[in-house]
Amino acid sequence: MKIDGKMRYPVFSIVLIMLLFASCSGDPQKKAEKLARKALDAQLAGEYETAVQFLEDAIEIHPELAEAYIGLGQLYHYQEKRKEARDCYQKAIECLDKRLESNPNDVRTLINQAGVYAVLLKYSNARRYLSKVLEIEPENRTAQYLLQNMREFAGAWNQVPPPHSSEQKIQREMLAPLP
Repeated sequence: MKIDGKMRYPVFSIVLIMLLFASCSGDPQKKAEKLARKALDAQLAGEYETAVQFLEDAIEIHPELAEAYIGLGQLYHYQEKRKEARDCYQKAIECLDKRLESNPNDVRTLINQAGVYAVLLKYSNARRYLSKVLEIEPENRTAQYLLQNMREFAGAWNQVPPPHSSEQKIQREMLAPLP
């Protein structure tokens, strides 16, 4: 995707999809997470249709996995299937809202929610979630960066990094379980 006449690749494209995986539990959820990881591998290899199938399978197994909807939305957006992308993002918002009902101060969920709203160009909603993150963690660099660069981030978030891109290392690091 070109932004300001330059080709840009997302720093946070798939990273946000995977931020919450380490805190998940339950067998169906773990199976869905495994499929989402396979989707990321397929996406990074340039196998976008395979990635879509893995994410659709993950959603079938665990329909509340917001990150799968986000990833699917990104892939649909990349394929210029705008309506399908918007539907996925709306479903992700619903899932993230449910997550926030039980844990309103979950920073990762708040950041994911902000990211989805930014992609949908609902900047005031995105700012509200990022501001809440900064109330909880005033030094949170992700929230600070996203708040300062929201419009560029929103455009970049809908890009799929090319196979073997420099984004791959960052994305793989985010898949590692948290201590």
